[in-house]
Amino acid sequence: MEWPEIIEFLIEKGHDFKDIKDYNLYQLKTFYETGVKMDNERIKNTFALDAISSSGNTEVIKDVASKMNRDNRIAEVEKIKQNLRDRKKF
Repeated sequence: MEWPEIIEFLIEKGHDFKDIKDYNLYQLKTFYETGVKMDNERIKNTFALDAISSSGNTEVIKDVASKMNRDNRIAEVEKIKQNLRDRKKF
């Protein structure tokens, strides 16, 4: 991916352009890779939920949706912690 695409990706993920201009290369790479991993995880979860929901078993659907929500909240907290650690490095 080219730098303009990476910057646009970060803006789409909620980073402010004024902040991005001050990021070093390590931060740009880290924020981009984290965003890609999270997107891939969301896509995987969506496909899994679609497959499970096609089974029609509402209890299984509720259990899986609950677990996915919990996992996503944990992932968001970990992302925030990592961002804070990355900011302390610089």
